[in-house]
Amino acid sequence: MTPLQITRSVRGLNRLRQIAQVLTQHGFGYIVAQVNLARFVPVWMLRKGRERVAANEPTATIGRRLTNVCTELGPTFVKLGQMLSYVDDALPPEAKKVLALLQRDLPPMPFSTVEGVIVSELGKISDHFLELETVPF
Repeated sequence: MTPLQITRSVRGLNRLRQIAQVLTQHGFGYIVAQVNLARFVPVWMLRKGRERVAANEPTATIGRRLTNVCTELGPTFVKLGQMLSYVDDALPPEAKKVLALLQRDLPPMPFSTVEGVIVSELGKISDHFLELETVPF
């Protein structure tokens, strides 16, 4: 295994650990256990988050928790939440309604983050853009 492959493997495992822990923190520990990711979560956290969602819990609460998971895990998961809000039979209507908030009610990404990505991908910003707004509309 090359050093680059090792680095990618470690990065992937760290991301997997982060996903499992965020899901557990938001009450989806039972899913983490079902898909065999429990080894990435501290035992105390898993015990606390493994309880199944109560049958009488409003589905809007599930939607709110899913929305929190998506926003905490970043843009890829936000996009997944946005897609889930459109799929007809994926979730109850109340949960889909809450997930639909990911379409329009997200906090803006800091410009420093955007700038870093642009610079790393394209190089100097002024070489590619005449002007670039730093405040999202």
